[in-house]
Amino acid sequence: MSNTNISSNTSPNISTQCVEVKEIVKNVGTSSGGTSSGGGQTFVNVCMKYDKSLDAGKKMIDVFGAALNIFGGAAGVTVDENAFKKSMETLISGIDYNQSELKGNCKDSPCGTTSYNTNNWKWKEEKNGNKVGLKSDYNDKVGVPPRTQVLCFGNLHGEDCKTDVSNIDSNDKLLSEWLIAAKIEGQNLKTNYGKNNNDKSKLCKALGYSYADIGDLIKGTSIWENKWTKLLEENLKQMFGRIFEGQYKNNTNSANSSSNVRYESLDQLREVWWNTNKEYIWHALYKGAKLDSSTNTCPGIDKDIPPTTDHIPQFLRFAHEWVEQFCEKRKQKADEVVNACQKYHETHSVDKNSGSSTSGAPGKKCDENNGNNDKDCKECNTKCQACKEACDAYKNFVSSTGGGGTTNDWRKQWENMDKKYRDLMDEARKQLEEQSKTSQTSSSGATGGNQCSGNNLCVKSDINSIYICVYITTMYEYYH
Repeated sequence: MSNTNISSNTSPNISTQCVEVKEIVKNVGTSSGGTSSGGGQTFVNVCMKYDKSLDAGKKMIDVFGAALNIFGGAAGVTVDENAFKKSMETLISGIDYNQSELKGNCKDSPCGTTSYNTNNWKWKEEKNGNKVGLKSDYNDKVGVPPRTQVLCFGNLHGEDCKTDVSNIDSNDKLLSEWLIAAKIEGQNLKTNYGKNNNDKSKLCKALGYSYADIGDLIKGTSIWENKWTKLLEENLKQMFGRIFEGQYKNNTNSANSSSNVRYESLDQLREVWWNTNKEYIWHALYKGAKLDSSTNTCPGIDKDIPPTTDHIPQFLRFAHEWVEQFCEKRKQKADEVVNACQKYHETHSVDKNSGSSTSGAPGKKCDENNGNNDKDCKECNTKCQACKEACDAYKNFVSSTGGGGTTNDWRKQWENMDKKYRDLMDEARKQLEEQSKTSQTSSSGATGGNQCSGNNLCVKSDINSIYICVYITTMYEYYH
């Protein structure tokens, strides 16, 4: 994630907000950002920058208004904020693949629904073309979730359908393609997680995770890498560079001295673009998942207010999904033990196999001589065996080496993630210590590049600042 210091030619359109990220806590009193002497934990507040001039929503209303009969099809109509929000809802409800500039010669929409194999996590660096993988720094340090592996980003990678990504030459077209992709992603998540009410919480979590993954792709900060994400990144660089030429600094930009230059880099502009337009993308995801009625919503999630999941570094999000899956599978194994052994206990009770209706009567002796012939003893032995098998399955699941000739990777995967987490914490600490030695107080009052508008409780959005602010040194502590 880029450092979000804006050029001295900052436009009045750019604003700063301090966003509370409830998904991340920090140790108060020990962190560089802590202020409480009593210790404990509090939420992390992250500084985010928005730029009205990068807002593509209002331009989209002008472009698509006639086709979708918004404001009677009139373009350039001035409306208040509430009317604009309603018009964007109408636009997002009506937009689909037919409006895409990247259909090429494809008739069907991209990202066909793919069933997820929940055990199919990818832990290796991508080296063989089409295979899903990780960037080299994260090789074998975290897994790419099955959900992410089939994340929809439309035809923006430009590989299929003989599409011409140079058609995306305006801000509204860029946002439009992402809205289409996000809406399809929401539909796919609904198909995979919304089959019954028991999957509702999974669907809600998956929406937040996919939303944040899309954000990392747009910002260029994703650790997920394969043939298509590489193509996407190259295309996004070209699209953003072409659309916003002259607004950011680069080595070949002849307009670097222009007053229009407001960003130190293209990466920085992409981050602010995401902050500015992510509300629309979130709404498209939500709409695609059909969570837009009063009775079909995600608890604690507002369709009009994006979640703060995108402020969590992707490594931690992937690790969090892994933890959720591990805990779910462990609970499943534990429940199987409880259920199987409870049935054995009930069968083994003296009241069940005594052959007498008298409470407390002595039970039958189910030994080898009569155990196979007596009905009560046979049932007892069968359920005893089921209890033992459930116990063995649980032991094998939680053990470090597995059992029955199989290998259990859970513990090793956890250890690898924990080591990477510690390395990231150390890297962040060293970098920020170095910055504090050389940096000067910025015009916003921030010191060391780690604060927002003079408020030392609100850290900047770069990954190192977030890690050092959290100041929780192990994965175990982070998740507890």
